[in-house]
Amino acid sequence: MSRPVGNQVFAVGALLYVLAILMASGSPGPGAWGLHLAGFLGLPAKLLVFTFLGCGVAASGLAAFGPDAPQVGSASSPSSARHEVLGISTRLGLAVLVAYAVVLWLLRTRTHFLGDGMIWLYGLREGDLSAPTEPLAQAIWQTASKALDRFGAPVVSSTLGVVSIGCGVLAAIIFWRIAREITFDRGGFVTALLLLLTMGVTELFCGYIESYPPVAVAILAYILAGLRCIRRGSGRLIVVL
Repeated sequence: MSRPVGNQVFAVGALLYVLAILMASGSPGPGAWGLHLAGFLGLPAKLLVFTFLGCGVAASGLAAFGPDAPQVGSASSPSSARHEVLGISTRLGLAVLVAYAVVLWLLRTRTHFLGDGMIWLYGLREGDLSAPTEPLAQAIWQTASKALDRFGAPVVSSTLGVVSIGCGVLAAIIFWRIAREITFDRGGFVTALLLLLTMGVTELFCGYIESYPPVAVAILAYILAGLRCIRRGSGRLIVVL
């Protein structure tokens, strides 16, 4: 069966996009429309970013130009076919999550001047968040702050950032499930997963201290629940809505 033209166009576009990032990052400066951002990173972080981008391009190329995925007999259900093609052992899954958490830690934000990060950091340190906040996120951050204080750990950006990174690990699990819901072969799954993991929203999980990381996880969980209900034709969709 021939590959859809859309897959091939996407793969070529992804390659051109990464090449543009490489060229712009070589001499970062104004007028690059954000393509040069990787050029401001240190060498380890820069290699990490380009490794992720390279894996995404490779997965896209495999899905577009590689061999067809093995056909599953008609007796098999779509659910069992998806599990067979995209299955992963528990140990490997845990190893991937640990590696992802390390990546988020290496890419963590070093300053908190964006948004209300400094206000949150000061409020959590002093035990008083005066600014209006999202209640669930406030409860999570305050619980983490009190736990750090109880165990004698300093309430600083590096320790509080673990909460944001933990949200990122939960988001990665949800991304994995979303990718499984919307794909049926390994190449498409890897491509979808890498695209989800490298969305702009993942920057919230790089040690960012504000209400957005917990809220982002809740939104992603809501999207996953809706996808699962729609694909299964479940009547519980009204409950999700």
